[in-house]
Amino acid sequence: MPEPVLRELLPCLRDWLDTQRDDNGAMALLRGLVAESIKAEANSKDIQLREFDAQELAEACDWPEQDDFTAASKRVKGVQFDAYLESRERSVEAFFESKGFARAIRLGKHSPKGRHRARWFLEAYVPGEQTSPTALQPVDQPVEPALGVLSQEIEYVYLHTPDMIYH
Repeated sequence: MPEPVLRELLPCLRDWLDTQRDDNGAMALLRGLVAESIKAEANSKDIQLREFDAQELAEACDWPEQDDFTAASKRVKGVQFDAYLESRERSVEAFFESKGFARAIRLGKHSPKGRHRARWFLEAYVPGEQTSPTALQPVDQPVEPALGVLSQEIEYVYLHTPDMIYH
């Protein structure tokens, strides 16, 4: 069976969103991003057309900030929808698996420097597959290791027996 393309996975993510009871800004942003991604995927093969800045996301959500990039950017940052989706990663993966998909969808973000706008997008991935910490990291930025990635955990086991003598 050929690997599913994003076009086939997007409706599955929309269906997962429909099962969620949350009614918050993160959910609204995800719904808007999925809807706009489905439209872009149907109309063009250009990957850049599936990337959306804060103002475009605010417009997709029909927020009052849709006419002001600075206000939209502040609202999108405040919502932290990347953390929202990441915290539900296992649920998303299980839903995709239950629908017969070996891949799931996660949120990606391009954060260019300077006056360029950050852009969010959805991408397919294989659950459980390790990705490089530098996969989307710009070349000129230092890599920040995640907690526990480079350190070893040490477990101490203390034994106490009744015949131990304390001085």
